[in-house]
Amino acid sequence: MKYILLLLFLLAHISCEKSGIETPIGFTVYKLESIYGGLSGQTILAQDLDFNEMIIIQKDSTFFKERVYSDSTISSTGDFELFMREDDGQKFFKFTYVNNDGLIENCNNSLIEYYVIPNEKSISNGGSVPCDGPGYNYSKIR
Repeated sequence: MKYILLLLFLLAHISCEKSGIETPIGFTVYKLESIYGGLSGQTILAQDLDFNEMIIIQKDSTFFKERVYSDSTISSTGDFELFMREDDGQKFFKFTYVNNDGLIENCNNSLIEYYVIPNEKSISNGGSVPCDGPGYNYSKIR
């Protein structure tokens, strides 16, 4: 149900943009493109998965993450901070979740997850790769 409401909101927002009407809410949407395996080293494309996943980054420093299966939906929310390393200028997001709803990828079961921002069109999470877990690659769709 949340996914349907979110989709309707996005469609309304896009149609307002096309009509030239300014919307007061600013956000960026990332869609899961691929998962790379820890030990296996194999990459699985999003279309070959049994779920869809997206992340919405909002200008008020909050985020919404949702994974949709054919018969269920998991969603999580929280706050984020944007950081830049001084030594190489690499940017990344630090997500702090409200609850652990099974969407956090890291090695220590904390409520914190990091996403590297390699360019303006994508983000990547390799949080559980050091403990042989998967890494996630997302592409910006809005």
